[in-house]
Amino acid sequence: MEYTVKRNIHASLCDHTPYLSYVAAFQMIQDSVTAMMAEMNIDGVTTMRLYGAVWVFVRSNVHIIRRPAWREDVIVKSYFTYHNAVKVLVDTEINSTSGEPLIHARLEMCSLDVSAGRVRKTYTVGFPENTECGAKLPDLDFTRFGRDGFETVRKFVPNSTNIDFCGHINNVEYVRYIIGSYPTSELNKRQIVNIEMHYIDQSFENDDLEIIRSSLQNVDTVCIRRADKVTTECKLTFAE
Repeated sequence: MEYTVKRNIHASLCDHTPYLSYVAAFQMIQDSVTAMMAEMNIDGVTTMRLYGAVWVFVRSNVHIIRRPAWREDVIVKSYFTYHNAVKVLVDTEINSTSGEPLIHARLEMCSLDVSAGRVRKTYTVGFPENTECGAKLPDLDFTRFGRDGFETVRKFVPNSTNIDFCGHINNVEYVRYIIGSYPTSELNKRQIVNIEMHYIDQSFENDDLEIIRSSLQNVDTVCIRRADKVTTECKLTFAE
C-alpha cells in the first residue's frame, strides 16, 4: 500500500524563516500516514468505532535534508516498510516536484485497546496480514537515549488545544513544545537536521509538565517529564 499527495507549503505551515516549520513537517507526515490508513478503512477514528481500539505512534524519526520554502510544491509519499502482529512501520518521503529529496521519516505504530489500554494484535483491528512492504529508507533506525546531565528549561500545563480525539496530548504537540523551548535566535544559528521522538507515556489536559534538556556537541536530548516520570523523549541533531 502506498499513498501519494501533492502539497503546497502555504503560510500556516511555515515558521519565521519562512520555510516549512519542524512542527508542520511532523503534521504533514502524520496527515499522509493517516490518509493512507483511511484508504484502508483503518484510520484512528474508524478503528475506534469498529474495533474499540486506536492507533498510537510509538516512535518517530525525521531526517531533514532541506526544508521546503513558502509556496513551494512538494510530493508526499507514505508506504509500509514492516509489520508484524504488534507493530507497523511506515516510511514517508517528502520530495520536491523535480524529485529532490527533502525530508525522510519513519513512524512506528501499534494499536491499543481503548478499554483495557493494552496492545492489540494488528490483525484484530483490520490491518491486513498480507500487506506488502516497500524498501526502508536509509539512516532512520531508532536509537537509545542517554538521561544524564539534564537541566529544567521550561514548565507548562497543556490545555484543550493540545488534546486529540483519544483524550490525550497529540504527538505533534510534544514536538511543538520541544521546539518552542528554543528561542528563534538559537534556531537561526543551529539548524536541526534530525528529530527522533519516543512516546513513552500519555499526558493529559492540566498535567503539570516540565521540559528538561541535556546537550553534548551537536546533539540535544530533550525530555518531557511529569513528576519523576519521563513521558516523551527526543533527540535533536543539529548541523555541524
